[in-house]
This record gives sequence, structure tokens and C-alpha cells, in this order.
Amino acid sequence: MKYYYIENGAQVGPFEVSELYNKGIRPETLVWCDTMENWTPAWQVAELRSVIDSSIVRREPPKYNPDGGAETPLTADEMKKKARDEKKTKRSGCGLRSLISLLILVIIAGVMIFTCPDKQAHQTAIKQEFNAAMSEKMGPGKGIIESVIQMGSKYVMGMAAESALNELLTVDNYFICSVGRMQYEGREHVTSIGVFNHIFTVNKDDIIRALDRAEQAARDIKNDETSDGDIIGTVIDALRQLF
Repeated sequence: MKYYYIENGAQVGPFEVSELYNKGIRPETLVWCDTMENWTPAWQVAELRSVIDSSIVRREPPKYNPDGGAETPLTADEMKKKARDEKKTKRSGCGLRSLISLLILVIIAGVMIFTCPDKQAHQTAIKQEFNAAMSEKMGPGKGIIESVIQMGSKYVMGMAAESALNELLTVDNYFICSVGRMQYEGREHVTSIGVFNHIFTVNKDDIIRALDRAEQAARDIKNDETSDGDIIGTVIDALRQLF
């Protein structure tokens, strides 16, 4: 079935029903087809009701106010003002979040500055790992004499490690963190990183492996008991091989 309809006082058509969608047909729009005697409002034609439904822009119901029934619709100026206020509120919210984020970053940076480890902390951390490696490497003594010898050796090695660290280790403070470095063979090697009052450095297992290599090298050269100077050299070689 094809229909004509009146638009702006003029006859338009004919169109199939499928062609009338989105043509702006209103309930009161006059339509006619060859089965009708006169022009008829579209709402009275059952076949066109779906066309009318699709062409009408549906409005949202007004918000319900429990105190006074439905809210009074806003004027155009009021709607513009409301939109500006919403944008201003949104910008204020973003600004507040940015301020809070900045404050948190400042607090974290302040804590990092006040807890930034110094050179002594780097030396202590490396020496602790070194002593733990020495204890594990020597193992438990089988008797009093052997225990005393091991304690003496550990003490000497500890002093040698401290001497080596004093000679080789430098620490740069970057306010929020510090970096320990050792320079040898014309190159700088990062040995440790300090942040939040904690030092990240080599562990005892790495030190044990380095000591084993250094001791083997010393035995290959000397094939004899070492002097204190040789012990210090062995420790320095071990520290160099770690980084």
C-alpha cells in the first residue's frame, strides 16, 4: 500500500510504508491512499502507527520531587548556567585530585630524601653480606682450635673487606636515592643502590663464588700460605669480580 501525506501544505508521495520511516510523520499528519475517501490523520491508520512511533522524538519524563511533585522544567538560560556549573565542578574535582597527587608525591620524595642511605650504610650492607658468605664458606668448626682459627680468619677477612671497600667504594647521593660504585680497570661498576633506608646489593651466594675464584687464583700463583697483603689482594679481587 502506498500513501501520500501533506507536508508544509503540499501533497508528497506516494511512498511505501517502509519509506515513511524518519519522514517526520506526526500523529496529526494527514495521509491518503487509494482505499480512503478523504485525507485522514495518520494516528487513525493502524498500518502507520509504527511509522509515527519511529518519527517522534521521545522526551524523558521530568524528575520527580517528593516535596512538590514534578520539577519545573528549566529555561534555556537556566540550562546553560547548570551546564557551566557542572563544568566548573568537574574542573574543581580534577584540580583537587591533581593537588592530592602532587602532595603525595612531595611526601614520598621527602621520605626518600630523609631515608637516603649514605656511604657508611652501603659499606655496612656489603660487609654484612660478605661476613655471611664467610661464615657459610668456613662452616662450623670441628674443635676449639679450628673454631679459633676460623674466627681469626674471619676477622682478618672482615678487616680486609673493610679496607677494600674503603679503597674502592664511592657513593653518589641523588637525594632520593644513592648509588655505590667501584672503579677499576678504567671502568665504573655499580655495586649497590640505596633507597628508603635499604641497600640493594650482591648476596652472599655471589660473594662465595667470587671468593672461591679469587682463592683459587691466589693458590695457583703462590702455592703457599698467604700473607695479610695477599689476603687483602684476594678480597679486592673477589669484590672486583662481583660487579
